[in-house]
Amino acid sequence: MTEKEDMVNSKEIFGAEIQYFEFDPTYWEKTIVHLKGTGLRCVSTYVPWSMHLVGPPDKKHPAGVLDFEGRTNPRLNLVKFLDLVEKHGLNLNFRAGPFCCNEFVHGGYPLAFLAGSPVIERAANRRLRQYVRNGGVLVLSGPWPARNEQGHRLAFLGLTRPGKAELVLKIELGQGHLIWHRAWLAQDKPEAENLESIEFVSTLVRAHVPKPHVRLRVSREVTWTDWQEGGGTKLYRQPRNLGSAILQRGPDELILFVLNHYPEAAGFEVDFPRDKVRELQNLATGEVIPVKAGRATLDLDRKSAEMFRVVIG
Repeated sequence: MTEKEDMVNSKEIFGAEIQYFEFDPTYWEKTIVHLKGTGLRCVSTYVPWSMHLVGPPDKKHPAGVLDFEGRTNPRLNLVKFLDLVEKHGLNLNFRAGPFCCNEFVHGGYPLAFLAGSPVIERAANRRLRQYVRNGGVLVLSGPWPARNEQGHRLAFLGLTRPGKAELVLKIELGQGHLIWHRAWLAQDKPEAENLESIEFVSTLVRAHVPKPHVRLRVSREVTWTDWQEGGGTKLYRQPRNLGSAILQRGPDELILFVLNHYPEAAGFEVDFPRDKVRELQNLATGEVIPVKAGRATLDLDRKSAEMFRVVIG
């Protein structure tokens, strides 16, 4: 597209909110006509899934029964409302949800979509089990998860609670294993980081996990200046590594995803202990970064991510 073709006329997207679910559908079309009569060209609305959820989960509807056609309540006939917007030739700023911000309990999410619900619980348990069985390693600290948030019995990863009394227990599961540390390993206070616990978990992982395919470390200390409580500014230092690296191995290529979580630009060193990598190709810019002795240096902007094609050879 040319620059001219890519321009958007602001008159086409400037409009007003019509929350169809808040009033009688008898007045929907009249409201749309009045809006159009003011010269506005766009209708804005969002979809509160918590209202459209009208029945509990079952085998056919694992997330619950959803009504978007007004079968149970005329105000839920989203299809009719969208047809009316189209009928009068208006544009639509359609916020499909399920999140609707703070106008609804839980932001508009159906209860089945929230943490602790049977749907999410089963999905998370299934995915974790699949991850470990395929060769992953999971570190669990604290009491064995025996009950869910509703108090019902839970077969965590399909396993029963081990009876052995060791502080640290390694449990084989498929090609991977679970490392259970019976004592809590967590931060002591909100917004405070327990670096000793973080290092302990790292030690557990290094002791029980083979060499990773990719390893990322920050190459220099990251500092930044920001506001502080009580006024003025302060120089902040982050002793933790706030970088993440994921190596996705597809049938024909390797893709490296690197994320900088720091609120400041940072340099990272990425190592490939198990693959003979020749270079990285930035998928966004085309930049080629050489890999020497299994290591490359990357610079990432603050709170940003980059994707690279990994070239073996």
